[in-house]
Amino acid sequence: MGDEPLRITGIDGGAGGIRVVADDVLMLGVLCRGVGAELDEVGVAGALAGAVLAVEATAVLAPATALLAGAALQRSALGPHSPIVVGGGARVLGNALVTAASGYDLTEAANVALWDAGDAVGLVVSVKDVLTDPAGASVAVAHAYAAEVMRAGEPLDPQDAADRWAAAHAGELEHRINGAAVLAAPGVAGARLGQGEDVLGEHASWAPVAVVAHAAAPLWVDGEPVVGVTGPATVGSAPTRTADVVRGLAATNEREDGTIAVRRITSRQDGVERQAVLVDVPGTDAWSLPGDETDQVRDLGGNVGLLGGDATAYARGVEAAVVASGVPKDVPIALAGHSQGGMAAVVAADRLRGQGYRVTHVVAVAAPIAHLRQPRGVTTLALDGDRDVVTKLDGRPNGDRARRVTVRFDSGLEGTGPNHDLRTYARAADEADDLAATDPSLARVVTEMRDAGVLTSGGTSASMETVHVRITADRGR
Repeated sequence: MGDEPLRITGIDGGAGGIRVVADDVLMLGVLCRGVGAELDEVGVAGALAGAVLAVEATAVLAPATALLAGAALQRSALGPHSPIVVGGGARVLGNALVTAASGYDLTEAANVALWDAGDAVGLVVSVKDVLTDPAGASVAVAHAYAAEVMRAGEPLDPQDAADRWAAAHAGELEHRINGAAVLAAPGVAGARLGQGEDVLGEHASWAPVAVVAHAAAPLWVDGEPVVGVTGPATVGSAPTRTADVVRGLAATNEREDGTIAVRRITSRQDGVERQAVLVDVPGTDAWSLPGDETDQVRDLGGNVGLLGGDATAYARGVEAAVVASGVPKDVPIALAGHSQGGMAAVVAADRLRGQGYRVTHVVAVAAPIAHLRQPRGVTTLALDGDRDVVTKLDGRPNGDRARRVTVRFDSGLEGTGPNHDLRTYARAADEADDLAATDPSLARVVTEMRDAGVLTSGGTSASMETVHVRITADRGR
């Protein structure tokens, strides 16, 4: 155990993020340009100018009145508040706002490019140092081992020391992973394009890690999902906080390999009964190497496929379980996934939305999802441990996105296992729930989940019926 208590180190994206402000500025700019265009289109300015000429033509009949009317119309047509000036000003302001918002996007793209370039250079320099000075590298490793032993205050075998070092340097490893992918991605992408194959999985956005993982995924036989209900339905308390969602996910994780939970939540609000569905999607069960074709659907191959943006057998199995459970398409659905399950939840959410289901939220716990496309109309709450190496496997942070809120935290724990454990993430969710009272991004997510009926209010009449479903992989053996 570390000396530090768990603490939130940052909240990115969502209502309080820069992305939302940039989107709002862009929308305002487009509206301003539209106002200017509409003023021109209806010809208000031209009509007023014509009226000025008409008044002047009648001046012989009433010179004084015509003079006053003409002056007023001229002010309306050409003055500071005339349609000509207002329309032109709206267009100028609109163009400036659109340029400012576009500048944010260009800056963001430049920062990503610098991140990739820096990671690639850093990795090259590190490898060069090892090759040119192996003795110095060995001394550095020995010093790192000694430092971990001193921090632990007890003897450590090399594997334990390496495990503790990895957790303490998870951010550095994220850069190394991305650097390796940046160096490999151009060659991998070129080879696949030359063979007429896709460079990325259908659910991935551009990321070097996704390119490499998509190319490696066929080393494993993914197979087809087989879905079956296990045991009778059970009834329990509905979640009131996101921490309850994480603890429920932890309970599902303790069940038989491949098991997920489909939870139907019933509550009453303002005298009206509401229905919602929460799906638990746990993480990896097996670390199978290529050729180990078992029926385990949550294996290493599934991780690689999801890192490549593929709709793996696990993700498709989650989708199939929701469809088979008979959930009406207008009922709000949230998916909560841990590790590989977090990636599978994002992909399944995208696929279910494509079928017309009302998926509203994904809670991604300890999951590397930066490379995955955010499903349209879905809000993701991601919990990312600063010391959790698994969340760094995508090679970059989740970034600032309007519909993806990332809560970063330092657990104060040593070792990769404790930092990836769902009990650690439940503690982080407790802290995030408390911060939702003051943070605009968290407040928006929690409020939306409560409005959807996925979270219920304390004291509200609510219940939750849970059906457990086991997903296995048919690999055609």
